[in-house]
Amino acid sequence: MSSRPLEECVGAFCAFPMQIVHDKTWGYDSQSHSSESLFLSSRLLSPYAVVPFDMTSPRKIKAARLTSVHYQHPDLAKAAEFLKDFGFYEARKEDSRIYFAGFGVEPYVYVAEQSPDSKRHFLGASWTVASEEDLKLAALHPNASKIEDRAGPGGGKIVTITDPNGLPVSFVYGQQLKDKRVDSEIKLSREDDGVDQNFAFEKSRRGKFRRFRAGPSPVHKLGHYGLIVPGSKYKATFDWYTSLMNLKPTDAVYDPTSGNDKTCFMHVDLGQEYSDHHVSQSCAALGI
Repeated sequence: MSSRPLEECVGAFCAFPMQIVHDKTWGYDSQSHSSESLFLSSRLLSPYAVVPFDMTSPRKIKAARLTSVHYQHPDLAKAAEFLKDFGFYEARKEDSRIYFAGFGVEPYVYVAEQSPDSKRHFLGASWTVASEEDLKLAALHPNASKIEDRAGPGGGKIVTITDPNGLPVSFVYGQQLKDKRVDSEIKLSREDDGVDQNFAFEKSRRGKFRRFRAGPSPVHKLGHYGLIVPGSKYKATFDWYTSLMNLKPTDAVYDPTSGNDKTCFMHVDLGQEYSDHHVSQSCAALGI
């Protein structure tokens, strides 16, 4: 069975019919945490090393954040309509490809492209790396592309590596970030601006309603993406990603029947800096 993506972009949640019997959160805040307080730091590659990439080495590509995902859709116009209704806005359109952005600093967070057939396809995720040296390190991987110009808004340089499931994983550096959009551009229009709020023990608003005008809820950034892989490749996929880059487990879903983890939520290890609870999720296909 081939791998297939869990097609989600921002804020979606997928439940699996397994009992969570152990938890690996170890007492940190559920929204963000300091990776260094939980895990040992990985040693980094000397900035100017030119040795082949060794997956068994503690030297890892240091990602700063998740940047974008790329999908092909059989009906691009219909997909674009949905994405705009969802809260993205169109940053650029080029032939059969549309770049969608949120109101954060990323030039784009979602690439929608016309599918060559009647099926949807996942063409991987991109990560911004911490330095140019990390981009050069990615290019040393045996399955890596050369350092190339990145297409789309923001430009920059990119290296793409293929994971054990045949999915592209890209690393980006030097892209031009955009300015944050001011609150007046992104907030939902309200019909009740200036109306007082009611609180548990203070009810200053009486006989007046609080209402939003209907419209898309603005997307901020790409929060996370997920992969569903064959059960036989789950451990290999986990080991590959955690050996390649600074991803570490946050939470896992344990299957008591097999005695193995079946789902893992990963975060970017930024050392003493706080990071999001997770940016990537891998789960085994049930019954494989």
